[in-house]
This record gives sequence, C-alpha cells and structure tokens, in this order.
Amino acid sequence: MRPVRMLGWVGSPPLPYIPVRWPAEPFPKHIGFGIGMAPSQEWVKKAWPWQWFRELSQCLPLPVVLYGGNSDGYVAERITADNPAILRGCLDRHLAEVTGLLRASCQVFVTQDTGMMHLATTCDIPTVALWGPTSMSKNSPVSLSPVRIISTNAPCASCFGQAIWDVCPGGCMALIQPEEVAREVKLLLTASRLS
Repeated sequence: MRPVRMLGWVGSPPLPYIPVRWPAEPFPKHIGFGIGMAPSQEWVKKAWPWQWFRELSQCLPLPVVLYGGNSDGYVAERITADNPAILRGCLDRHLAEVTGLLRASCQVFVTQDTGMMHLATTCDIPTVALWGPTSMSKNSPVSLSPVRIISTNAPCASCFGQAIWDVCPGGCMALIQPEEVAREVKLLLTASRLS
C-alpha cells in the first residue's frame, strides 16, 4: 500500500477484483450455510493443529467445508475421519472456483495466516484468523467484513523473520484453544444474522 498512499490514496486499501467461475459439477449440499476452514499444515510453525480443527468442527452449529490445495488432502482426511458432515469438495480447485464457492456458501471462515485467509477476506467473508509467529502488522488481512484475530499468547510471538525463527521448534499455535475459536465464530454468525 505504500506506493498507493504516495499517490494520494487515503482510507482503507482498495479491494481487488477477483474473477468467479462456478464449478462444472453440481455442488448444492452446502450452498448458503457453510462454515469454511483452511486447515493447511504446509508452514508447520504457523499452522493450527489439525486436531484442533477437528475438535472445532464438532462444536459448530453449521456444516463445515474444508478449503485448501492438493497438499492439504492428508490433513482433510484426518479431520473428516468418522465425521461425514464435514465436506472436502473445495480442495485443490481453481481459485476462481474457490471464490465462487466462498461467496455462495460461506458465512464465516476460519484459518491461520494463509493465502486462503486473504482470499476469504477479500470476498468479504467474516473471518476468524489464528495468529502466531508471523507479524500481524505486516500480514493482517484487508476486509470490509469483520475479522477477528486470535493471537497466541506465547512471549516469542511474531518471531518470523527474526533470528529466533530458525531455532524455534514451533508449537505456539496449539495455545489457541478450539473453545475460544468457536466462541468467535458464533459471535460472527450472530452479528451477521442481526445485520
């Protein structure tokens, strides 16, 4: 945003246009009422444990839809084991399709600091973002919809890019409890119904 502000822009950053493409196959099961989750474990140190995603999905009032790339399939299998109510149909799709599915189906999105977080917030989906080693001031999402950021209370948080990052064993994200995340999701759902 620095060059944009140098050109005189004031206020919130402009949101980019994102093209939408609807999937060829029918996808009616969750349209209009799903809670999206991006449980990516690609960056281990900034990943919320998949077990917490699984626990969270079991205490939410709406169906859960998992989003992510092809590499997130093994995590999705663990989260959805013995829980057919969780849908995996949004894994490894073209981003234009993901955008369409998000806009049509997602009331609240839950993720750590990922590209999917930025896509969801750009689509104006109320989002609960889970934060640990990366910098909130640098990586916080831009959105016209509410974003609740839950940060780990580890004293070394925001260590990414510092010397400590190289020797950090990770694990600070596990300090964020599923109950806390569920509470924020339900608050966003309530707020969206009242507006």
